[in-house]
Formats: sequence, structure tokens, C-alpha cells
Amino acid sequence: GPPQGSRATRVQAAGARGRAADDLVALAIVAVVTAVGLPLRAWVSVADQAMLYVLGVLFAASRLSRRATIVAALASVAALDFCFVPPYFTFAVADARYLITFAVLLVTALVVSRFTVRIRAQAAAAREREQRTAALYQATRELADARDVDAIATVGAAHVGVMSGGGAIVAFLPRPDGALRAVTDRGSFLATDPKELAVAAWVHANGRPAGRGTDTLPGAQGSYLPIVGTGRPLGVLGLEVPFARPFLRQLAETIVAQTGVALERAGLSAAAETARVTVETERMRSTLLSTVSHDLRTPLASITGAAGAILSAGEGMDEATRRRVDELWPRLGIRL
Repeated sequence: GPPQGSRATRVQAAGARGRAADDLVALAIVAVVTAVGLPLRAWVSVADQAMLYVLGVLFAASRLSRRATIVAALASVAALDFCFVPPYFTFAVADARYLITFAVLLVTALVVSRFTVRIRAQAAAAREREQRTAALYQATRELADARDVDAIATVGAAHVGVMSGGGAIVAFLPRPDGALRAVTDRGSFLATDPKELAVAAWVHANGRPAGRGTDTLPGAQGSYLPIVGTGRPLGVLGLEVPFARPFLRQLAETIVAQTGVALERAGLSAAAETARVTVETERMRSTLLSTVSHDLRTPLASITGAAGAILSAGEGMDEATRRRVDELWPRLGIRL
């Protein structure tokens, strides 16, 4: 939301100082153009001098804000009238034709400065898009190379830390019991302060950003972003320094989303590996049982056949064979 209270006063004061500095620079540019043109006043016409002022306005538009560019255009018209239109060093105009020159200078300066400011804004937007694309490409490639969840969280935290511009960044991942553990920057107050840990736990439980710079728990010292997978939270990223510009926060949220996808992929890979090991274990056990049963089937069949033959012989066996059979039954565990 918009700044409030003393913070709003500081932001407004900083903005006012910046605008005043730009206005002073714009006036300085007009003064430099005037200083260059005064020695040439006897050899150049008013129209030529007006072109010099247009050049100064263009320079101001390429470096300063639109407000400062308008200040430069108005100051250029005033300086042209004061220093280069007879009678000199007065704002009186001896010839009404010069009013057309002033109007053309002002309109030309304003139109050209508008297009220059627009082109500069487009160039800045193009640089932001290029930075966003390069950062996303780099983050996606490193997240794809990382295998375990700690490495993935570390890579995501490193890239989001670049977006924040400084300060520690702590990646939290859940333990089996549901509590959060710090993966990076374990010595930061974000990972040790109970109040900050409580905010991180709230973010993990609710899947929503919280902390400084948000409308939820803004009294926290850190800013926390949830790492969310398919409908469930997978971790939290805590930052000491909030994002300086909105597009950096958007880029960081995109990287956090990519981190969530990578963490979910790692979890699915681990589950698939566990299932594969379970299947292989069951297969090996079945193979062992089949092998053992096959190896025992033939001897058991032979023993059963021999026992049946002995029992069928009955009283027809001689005394020596009978004694031998009586000694063999207990060894085989057979009771008659």
C-alpha cells in the first residue's frame, strides 16, 4: 500500500529533493547553452540560436524527468528572448515575428522532449524485460540441475537475494513433524528470532506473503514469501531487505514459483524412487521364494515317494532294512 505516517513524509521529502535537483540541472543546461551562444550572437541568427536551445532540451530529456524537461523548454524560450532578441537583456519584443519563433521553439522542444522521454522509458522497459528473461533463464537452468530439496531451496534463495539487492535471505523447508528448518543463512535473525519464525510459520501454513512491506503482519522485521506447489505450501523464503522496485518483486515471485515447481518435482522423484525400490524388493523376494521352492520341490518329492514305497512294503521288508528305516525316520522328522 502507499506509505503512511513518518515514512510517507520521508518518501515525499526525498521525491521533492529529487525533483528540485532535476530542475536545477535543467536550468544549468540552459545556462550552458546561453553561455555558448552569447559570444556567437553577432554571427548567428535567432533561429540558429533557437536550434541550440532545442539541442539542450533534447539533452535534458535524455537524462532528466519530464518535469525537468518542460522546465528546460520554458527556460530556453525565456533565455532566447532575454539574451538574443532585441532589445537585449529585457523580455520586451521589438518585432512581433519573434513571437512565432518563441512558439515554434516551445512546441518543438515540448514535442521532441516528449518523444525522447517516451523512448527512454521504452528502453528502460526493454532492459527490465531483458533482465527478467536472463534471470529466469539462469534460475530455471540451475533449478533443473539441482537434485535434492536443500540444493533447490539454496538456488532459489540465491536468485531471489539478487533481486532484493542485499541482506540475508533464509530458505525454510518443513521437517517431517511440520516444523520449519532453515536451509540458508542459519545465523540470520530471521532464522533465530522466535517472532520471525512465527511469521514464517504463518506464511507456510496459509500460503500467503507476510511481514514488512505487506498488509499482513507488517510489524515483522523481515519479508516472507511462500514457496507453493500444486495447491500446498512447500517452504518459505525470508528476506531482510524488501524489494526496491515492483518489477523486482514480480520477478522474485516468479523465481519462487519456479522453485516450488522444482521442489515438487524433487518430491515426486523421491516418491517414484521409493516405489521403484519397493517393487524391486518384492520382485526379488518372489524370485528367491520361487527359487527355494523349486530347489526343495524335487528332493521333497523324492523323499515323499520313497516314504510311500517304504510304507507300501510294510511287513515285506527284511530285518536289516527295517532297522535302517527306523533309524532314518527321526532324522527326516517323520513320525509313523
